[in-house]
Amino acid sequence: MALRSDILLIQLPMPPLGAEAVSENVPLAAGCLTAAIPRQRDGRAEIAILPGAEANDFGDAALLRAIVNREPAAIGFTCYLWNIERTLWLCRQIKERLPDTVILLGGPEIQPENRWVFGEGGFDAAVVGEGEEAFRQWFAVRRRRAAWPDVPGLWVGPTFARPRTPAPPAQLARLRSPYSAGVLAPQDTMWLETARGCRYRCKFCAYHQGRRTIRQFSMDEIRANLRLALRSSVREVFLLDPTLNQRPNSADFVELLAEENRNRKLRFSAELRAEGVNVFLAQRLRNANFAEVEIGLQSIEPAAQAAIGRRVDLDAFARGARALRSAGIRTRVDLILGLPGDTMDSLQRAIDFVVDRELFDELQLFPLSLLPGTPLAAEAERWGLHAQPRPPYYVVANAAVNWLEIAQLVDETQRRLGIEFDPAPLPPEFAERSADMKGKAAWHTSNAGANGCWSMRRIDLDRAPRGGRWKAALSQPPYPTVAATLYLRSQRFPITRQLAADIVRFVIDQNPFITLTVVLEADEHPAELSSEIVAQLHAICREKIGYLDRMLSVQTDRRRGSRRIVVAVPKAQRGNLGRRWRRAIETWAEIVWTKRPPQAARRQRNDSEMR
Repeated sequence: MALRSDILLIQLPMPPLGAEAVSENVPLAAGCLTAAIPRQRDGRAEIAILPGAEANDFGDAALLRAIVNREPAAIGFTCYLWNIERTLWLCRQIKERLPDTVILLGGPEIQPENRWVFGEGGFDAAVVGEGEEAFRQWFAVRRRRAAWPDVPGLWVGPTFARPRTPAPPAQLARLRSPYSAGVLAPQDTMWLETARGCRYRCKFCAYHQGRRTIRQFSMDEIRANLRLALRSSVREVFLLDPTLNQRPNSADFVELLAEENRNRKLRFSAELRAEGVNVFLAQRLRNANFAEVEIGLQSIEPAAQAAIGRRVDLDAFARGARALRSAGIRTRVDLILGLPGDTMDSLQRAIDFVVDRELFDELQLFPLSLLPGTPLAAEAERWGLHAQPRPPYYVVANAAVNWLEIAQLVDETQRRLGIEFDPAPLPPEFAERSADMKGKAAWHTSNAGANGCWSMRRIDLDRAPRGGRWKAALSQPPYPTVAATLYLRSQRFPITRQLAADIVRFVIDQNPFITLTVVLEADEHPAELSSEIVAQLHAICREKIGYLDRMLSVQTDRRRGSRRIVVAVPKAQRGNLGRRWRRAIETWAEIVWTKRPPQAARRQRNDSEMR
């Protein structure tokens, strides 16, 4: 059993788009909270952060098992758009198994206006606002629940009444980062806070609420982190300032980065306002070894800019973008689709403005999210904004633009630029199955990683145990990873279709937030795999939707989602299948033409090898 900790901190990752490893889920908030608490002298693990190998890789069933096995006295979750629903599901499951474990929530998704979160239950308290001071005070009284209402910023269940005082801002000059405090080990990328606060008032953003003053970490602490990065394996430092060049000493700060990085071992990335960049600043950024920056244009329409409280000088923006690109800095430009005041004409002109002037290395199109706690969410009725009720809260229509028009614009832009937004990776292989599967093992094989989970599983439907006995095997470890591939093979899909449907539904029921690719392997008689069979499996994959499904719904390809179907057919069979079959299948699934020979040819080859 893993080491028991009094408090276990967890940050769940953004769901992968396909069969790929999770990256960039750094539990920075958990690290900051841990660094804010004096380390216990007796060496006991009072606070632990769930290791990335579990938080990032485990599917829902495996993750729940790993958490429960630790039997923590308290659990803290960091909640973002992409993980809040899965977090709440886990909270309820944990409470059923560990009813005495205290569960706290924090993070950007915990807002007073986000009442659906508070209504879901399964947790005991939540912090609204910056967490270090609230967590420090709660930690001191954590075993005396009667004292919790006195903790600033802590909303206490079951009523979750507004706390007596808000969470106080952290004294940044006194804080150590989780890296310099030894809580987080530097990896390939260091995510480094150097300031908090934003002087801009963009109405689509909640960050500036209660953070109108820019507060900076001490220069000594920043230097300590940079020197730590230089001594370690870090190659990139991503500066988490909401806007790097809004700080009053931004030029001097860039000089500090250049001084510490004089050997240019580190690459820097950050977000900037392009209007504040000139040739001089761009060259300073390049001298410090800035490799990439992100600049937000959002809209070129004056009415939209006025509605969101973000004025943009288009000439200054273009000059800043060109200066960055001329300095050799890769530039990512953001546009938001669906802002109040924007029309299809103004959205197209915004794309033309960026493309025709060659102001970007990468163009990012973001549908407008009506985030709880933002001024724009409070003004939704005024602007006729209709949004998804759950994350990512995409606006599906405003007074002038609807969802279908936005999706078509995204498609047209992809074709124009020859790119694909959020491409879905195919399974890494369509590997040959072992030729000598025998006995009970013949109906499936799996590749289980060192973490005890499988990322792909192969099931021969023709040889599967009947009468539901297959459930016993799928109910035991190894469990699926957060992104997994399920290969279902059959020579008689019309006969085995219900078994295929039952298996897919069972895996999803056990892991409701899994990113699942279902590969139907039709080596022989692929024409018998009808579009009706594929459509049935597609419908099962859509019975439960989540963040990823809503995020991808802005695309016109309805096959995309957190769970999708791939039909794998040997290339040698292509001539036997008509265009009508291919078109019918492609309504629900992607077809992959494999190099795998037909079963009879493989059997003949294997027989000759055995001789």
